[in-house]
Amino acid sequence: MNEHGDVIIKIQFLEKISRTTLENFWNVHVIPLRFIEELPSVVLFDNLIFTHIQLNGVILLGTCCQDGSALISLEILSIISKVLNIYLKGLSEATLRDNFSLVYQLLQELLDYGYPFLTEIFALEELVPRPTLENKVLSILENPIFGKVVGNTTANANSRVWRSLQPCRRPWRGPTTKHTANEILFDVIERLDYIIDAEGHLIKTSVRGSIEVNCRLNGVPDIQLRLVNADTVDDAGFHRCVQHLKRRGDYTLSFVPPDGKFTMMEYTCRPQSAPALPALPFYVTPQVSFHSTGGRFSCMVGLRGGRVHGRDQEKEVQDLKVVVILPPRTTALTVTNCTMGSTSFERPRSVLTWSVGNVRRHSASLQGEFNLEPLPMYPEQEQLESLKDGTRRENEPRDRIPSVGANVLISFHIPNYSVSGLCVESVHILNEIGKPYKGVKYMTEGGSFLIRGF
Repeated sequence: MNEHGDVIIKIQFLEKISRTTLENFWNVHVIPLRFIEELPSVVLFDNLIFTHIQLNGVILLGTCCQDGSALISLEILSIISKVLNIYLKGLSEATLRDNFSLVYQLLQELLDYGYPFLTEIFALEELVPRPTLENKVLSILENPIFGKVVGNTTANANSRVWRSLQPCRRPWRGPTTKHTANEILFDVIERLDYIIDAEGHLIKTSVRGSIEVNCRLNGVPDIQLRLVNADTVDDAGFHRCVQHLKRRGDYTLSFVPPDGKFTMMEYTCRPQSAPALPALPFYVTPQVSFHSTGGRFSCMVGLRGGRVHGRDQEKEVQDLKVVVILPPRTTALTVTNCTMGSTSFERPRSVLTWSVGNVRRHSASLQGEFNLEPLPMYPEQEQLESLKDGTRRENEPRDRIPSVGANVLISFHIPNYSVSGLCVESVHILNEIGKPYKGVKYMTEGGSFLIRGF
């Protein structure tokens, strides 16, 4: 669906859901919202569970019965979005409409009675080729009827291709994979989930990490990967290609990687398993004060103790962004001082965004003022009793300072920095062809990084 509620592609399994039910859901839960992003990911309506994810103005909506699992439905939608994004080189309403038949074939191959069946890109490409000029020409030449496209040539070849996939031990990789660039790249990405109260005390600390792999190796490589400082990992999940796992203080992984990009490992680190997580390499000190008609705000950012020291050399905080969520009654905002970066204010959302950029030696500051709509006036509970002289008085409504505060969201990137200490020590390819290049890169990002109301 698009953001206006128009259905682009629809496919149903088992029970049929009428268009009226979908329209009623849209009218009840979506139209009253100011923004489509305010719609919860899971909604119970008309004895059905509606789940959705949004990407580039496209809403992937799934339904299941009330006894079904909403998490499974969300995971299926996530898989569909990843596959479509790879096939269409960008998921949008225009690409969906231009490749309607291709998307419909992909959904039929991906799902079997509403459950994931074939999700590996390599296997899907054998059944449903990508919409490239080369594949379109081959589909015409392979058609036995005078080179004309009659019916679904891809579907006619599905049985032959599927038989060739049956003896394959690894459906995620073909035995004849070839690349000009014989290389494999590892990205260790960690996202910090911090919650800090108004007094600067740390309430929640969590690190979510993942190892992203971009494999462009020839043949069927058998790789052994060793990770050190694995004792900081509290919980981990692995891609299905990981065959062996040994843990003696460290992780030793053995796997045959899929071709292209994939997530090999996801993990979490918590304070109880890593009691000495290092402090943040930078500081953000926001302050907001209110009065009856508005308020003032100020914020300072900078590095702790100078620069950030990474694994090999001095690093810097990049793409630092401070998002101040003001009360919804904010009508106007004026920035009086901004020493670094740029600012923007979204009036409908009452959100001030300060794009600081890269923070190096010097600290940066931001100051400004904002106006609030007056609070609605209300009568006092009761009028005062008549005075002895027979006159009556009523209490005058007084100006009130709003009781709500402001929250701040932080996003940033620190290259070549690992907050948990987990790192790749060695990458060994047992049956390497030629001299492949092996690269490792580290990145720390801001995940759900929140400074609560103050």
